[in-house]
Amino acid sequence: MNTLNYAVGNLGNHEFNYGLDFLHKALAGAKFPYVNANIIDAKTGKPMFTPYLIQNTRVVDSDGQSHTLRIGYIGFVPPQIMTWDKANLNGKVTVNDITETARKYIPEMRAKGADVVVVVAHSASPPTRIRRWPRIRFTT
Repeated sequence: MNTLNYAVGNLGNHEFNYGLDFLHKALAGAKFPYVNANIIDAKTGKPMFTPYLIQNTRVVDSDGQSHTLRIGYIGFVPPQIMTWDKANLNGKVTVNDITETARKYIPEMRAKGADVVVVVAHSASPPTRIRRWPRIRFTT
C-alpha cells in the first residue's frame, strides 16, 4: 500500500485477528494515515483512531484548469468484529453503529470545509441502503 501511495487506509475485520498490539505495530509501518470513526477505546470512550481527515488535493478539470479540492476521508468497520474477534477485543474496544457514527461525523466534516466525503468502509451493507443518504452520488 505504501508503494501505491494511498491517501488513507481503513481497517477491516481481519486486522484484529492477532490482537491490538500486533495491529498497532503493523500500522506503524504505513507511510499514510489510517482513519476509523467507529472503533472506540473502552477505557477512554474516545475513538481509538483518527475518525477522519480532510486533505487538500490538487485536481485538474476537463478544461485543464488546476483546483484545490478538500477531500474528507472517514473509515468504518463492521460492529460484528466484536463477535468475530471477541477474545482480542472484549474489554478493550467497543464498536459503534456505522450509520449513527456517519451521521455524527459527516456533517462535522462538511462544516470544516470538506467538498467531497469519501467513506472508506469495510462493510457488507448493500449499496441500496447507503444510497438513501442525501447527497450520496456513488457507492460500490
